Amino acid sequence: MVNASIRSAARRARLRIGRAGAVGADHGLSEGLDDAPCSLYGLMTRQSLERLEAELVEVKHRVNMVLWGVGTAVLIDVVMRLTGR
Repeated sequence: MVNASIRSAARRARLRIGRAGAVGADHGLSEGLDDAPCSLYGLMTRQSLERLEAELVEVKHRVNMVLWGVGTAVLIDVVMRLTGR
């Protein structure tokens, strides 16, 4: 959830900067930010963060599956107790 909000905030900022660049092009302003890494350290950091993001998505998926499994088991148990089996 936090990751999605960070992405949406970054997307809004890029759109704002893009609009400002398009509007400010007549005034000699920059057309936007260059988000390409400037150094090897920046590239390595970005790649590491992207791998971490992928791993967190996988962990989130696994946790959701466990929770759904537990919830389903509890629901089945309640239904079985209510029907008297």
